Amino acid sequence: MKSIHTMIMGIFFIFSIIISTMLIIVSYVGINDISDKDNDRIMEMITEDKKDDIESLMDDVSSSLDNIYRFSKRELEKDPQKVNDAAFRQDYLERVKDMALIEASSAEASTAVYMRFTDDIKEEPVGFLYMKNPEGAFEKLALTDISSYDKNDLSHVGWYYIPQRSGSPVWIGPYKNENMGVEMISYIAPINEEGGFVGIVGMDMAVESFRDKAEKIKVYDTGSAILFDAEDNIIYQREAANGLDRDLFDNETMIMFSAMKESLQKEKPVEYASSVKPMKLFATKLENGMTLCLTAPIDEIYSLRTTVLGYAILCSVIVMLVSLILIYQVIKTALKPLKELTEASEQVTKGNLDVKLDYLGDDEFGQLSGTFNNMTAMMRSYFYHFHSLAYTDEMTGLNNKAAFSITKDVIDSEIKMGRAAFSIVSIDINNMDRINEKAGHERGDEVIGRVVQSMRETFVGFPLYRIEGDRFCAIINDADANALIEKLLKTIEKRSSEDEKLFGTGYSVAAGEATYDRESDRHFDEVYERAEQVMLRNKKKMSH
Repeated sequence: MKSIHTMIMGIFFIFSIIISTMLIIVSYVGINDISDKDNDRIMEMITEDKKDDIESLMDDVSSSLDNIYRFSKRELEKDPQKVNDAAFRQDYLERVKDMALIEASSAEASTAVYMRFTDDIKEEPVGFLYMKNPEGAFEKLALTDISSYDKNDLSHVGWYYIPQRSGSPVWIGPYKNENMGVEMISYIAPINEEGGFVGIVGMDMAVESFRDKAEKIKVYDTGSAILFDAEDNIIYQREAANGLDRDLFDNETMIMFSAMKESLQKEKPVEYASSVKPMKLFATKLENGMTLCLTAPIDEIYSLRTTVLGYAILCSVIVMLVSLILIYQVIKTALKPLKELTEASEQVTKGNLDVKLDYLGDDEFGQLSGTFNNMTAMMRSYFYHFHSLAYTDEMTGLNNKAAFSITKDVIDSEIKMGRAAFSIVSIDINNMDRINEKAGHERGDEVIGRVVQSMRETFVGFPLYRIEGDRFCAIINDADANALIEKLLKTIEKRSSEDEKLFGTGYSVAAGEATYDRESDRHFDEVYERAEQVMLRNKKKMSH
């Protein structure tokens, strides 16, 4: 007849295997679902970030040209009837030219700037053209004789006739400008006065600057960027750095091209099969009609999922082995802790990773309870990793309340294992409601940002949390909390004084600290509550 000890050991062994298996299954199913969604979102975010980086080139040029356009319109509107007067036109062109060269020099990607009056004005001068030389200075070039070319000749005179027909600012290209011998993209605005076409102002960008941007884009380990023009020719691809016309696409490129079209249509990443390995691609339109694609091997995109699953399996095995080693002492102790562990394990198998064991015994079962709590905390961290955006405060970039809750659980585990050593600083912005009411919520948000900036400068290397609204918290160790608070208050006082001169709105904070006492504190919340009370007392003093 088998002993109770043997029976319980056998039962516990089987139970441990079941729990470990269920944890692995829960991890696999959960991580699979989360990683599919989050990996797509990550790829979309990377693409949008690189899109902004590339479009910043065009934004600089369009902003500078808009300034030139407004200046030229304003100067012309002073006396539009004089546009046919050569002397007026000469003076007008000089003023616009000076403005254009200043704006072109400020736009890093600009390679040429020009103005051209309509050919209905026969007398010279009819415009100006300046192009950046290799040293970065703008040199004057001879104007193109547009009468020598057909109006549909994009490579020679498209820069003149396309904006004339559009009647509004327009992006042109990429195209090969045969007049200058440069592959470029142009942003051109027509000048109309009293219903008639007067001329154009324009600025050019070298296509090479876009290729340089695309070449520097890295996605995961071996992923890269692809740039298409508005006619779906490749401007840049790692395998075709100088571009490739659509009629020269091979079968591999056509597969990728089809994936690009599908991604644009569905507005999400899509998978496609290259000759080397399965790939994933996300495409987005740029403001001038070009298309940016980011593509990367699927195995690189999901490498983190594989790592996390490996850790989940390893942790499950470790938990099972530790449980078997400690079972004999657990049986001798009491059945109540065993029952609590069983119930908690059942909760985990149902997917509840927030379950915690409260057994604080100074024995093996206490160690097992701590190990179990650490295991669930670790499993939560795997899931939270894929939801990192959900645990960062969108406005300030600090850890949010959810992240604070996780930190609290981890520290509680450290307290139970006798390894905790920390202090808490509670911070609250004074009179936030009054600031919002008096100066507006936009200014209130700026105040919060300035306070957060001061906190970052003060609590360097320590985690910061936005608990809610205008309440914050810092968790520190191996540092003088009171000295840090004093530094924070001085920093904010100085910054508030500067802001009050600029915006007419000052601000201040109340802060309080509490340090963990291993002799009396059993939970993180006890320390946090003391810090809150100190802060509230200081806040009350500041209000008198």
